[in-house]
Amino acid sequence: MIYSDDGPSNSSKQNSADQQPRGEAPPSYAAPEAYPQPYPQVQPYPQVQPYPQAYDYGVVIVTRESAGQRFIKAFMVAVFIWLLLSLLVQTSITAAQGSWMGSGYNYDVPQGVGLHNCIQGSEWSSSSSSAPLLSTTDITQLQVKMYNHAFESETSFDLPLSSETLFFVARGQGLGGVLHLVTSANQTQDYARVHAVIQYDRPELRDLTKACLLSRRDGENGVGIFAPAWQGSSNGYSVSFKLTVVLPELLRASAPLLINNFETDIPNSAHILEDFTGKVFFNSISLRGSNGAVQAHSLFATEGKVHTSNGAISGTFNTTQQLVLETSNAPIRVSVGLESDEDGSSPALRARSTNGNIQADISLFSASGSGGSFNVSVKTSNAPLRLAFPASPVNSKLNLDAATSNDPATVSLNPAYEGSFHLRTSSSRPTVNQKSGVGDPTGQRRKRNVIYRSAGRREYIGDIYWGDQKAVNGVVDVRSSNARVTLDV
Repeated sequence: MIYSDDGPSNSSKQNSADQQPRGEAPPSYAAPEAYPQPYPQVQPYPQVQPYPQAYDYGVVIVTRESAGQRFIKAFMVAVFIWLLLSLLVQTSITAAQGSWMGSGYNYDVPQGVGLHNCIQGSEWSSSSSSAPLLSTTDITQLQVKMYNHAFESETSFDLPLSSETLFFVARGQGLGGVLHLVTSANQTQDYARVHAVIQYDRPELRDLTKACLLSRRDGENGVGIFAPAWQGSSNGYSVSFKLTVVLPELLRASAPLLINNFETDIPNSAHILEDFTGKVFFNSISLRGSNGAVQAHSLFATEGKVHTSNGAISGTFNTTQQLVLETSNAPIRVSVGLESDEDGSSPALRARSTNGNIQADISLFSASGSGGSFNVSVKTSNAPLRLAFPASPVNSKLNLDAATSNDPATVSLNPAYEGSFHLRTSSSRPTVNQKSGVGDPTGQRRKRNVIYRSAGRREYIGDIYWGDQKAVNGVVDVRSSNARVTLDV
């Protein structure tokens, strides 16, 4: 409890004093009894009174911004925010692409090949067509792995026909397609037009795929399609392409267009060659692909080579020196023309397959009408083999080596053939079928002699000749294992 120092009023004190007898000493009082105080005395703080302060008074003028200024500021803020968001989105996309594409890749450019004027990214022209590069029938026949993609882009190049070599290259994981060789009366006479089309499902795949003009040694020009070669997995990278090579038609020329050398090296791709009868002649042509077929409607060349795998080889091939046809796990079904030219060339055919049947009609020609030397070697395995010779010059020489395994081998010789034959198999006796009514190809009505004998349980050797005197010209060797061998003469 706080006790106040205030006592009775002054008037009360005065009255008490007046009531005391004057002159008497005041009575003595005992000292007041001390009471313990439970709480300490608290002294109040003196109240601080405010004091006058001087103020400076001024006029503040608030200027309001115009609507245009406010719009500009808001626009700049919006642009800044948009830039930040764009950067964030682009960073996210890049990170996602990096995760999808993998950490690294490069381009597999063949040694000695120079790249020029490459088309990549936005330099590709968009195509309004959404049709597939090939029809379903074409894809089935060409045995090439093609897809219907969502996007398509294209570009074109021109190659001088005066080039020593026209060559075409494709490299990259997940890249495959077809090369289509055609002619056109509308094509510029001195150039070949190359139209490149790619199809893909992701826009970034277009940015990674490039088409380039190529050079190699002096006077060799070409076009290449390149996709990345990934250090790891290709992560589903898939681009389909079609290269259409357009050659001019020399409408007023007495001879076909002459191409010195034509080469392709396009893995995981197929080839289509149109009918070049009377239009184009190749001094040399080499077609190399894989996992795709090769179709030649009619090809004429001094030398021709076709290499593929897991794809059939079909069509008509004509050569004056050498023709090589090679595939695997697929058939060869061709018509071949071998012509011995004025210089007395000895044209040769070499056909190879594994696990694929071979059917070939081989016509032999001589520029002089007779004679000529021809070499034919045809081999496969685990598949049938059938050869026929619809045409052959008189007095010509044929050397034939035909072989297969685990399937029949059948050879039908032209009546003009003269020479020996050797038939072998491991399962049963060979068969010789002699045709009746075969006339003398020289028109001299000579008698035809077909003489053979057994050289073992499953082996025949014999001779074929016209007239009384045996001619030693050609040699025919046909063999198989675990299947029959038949010779039709």
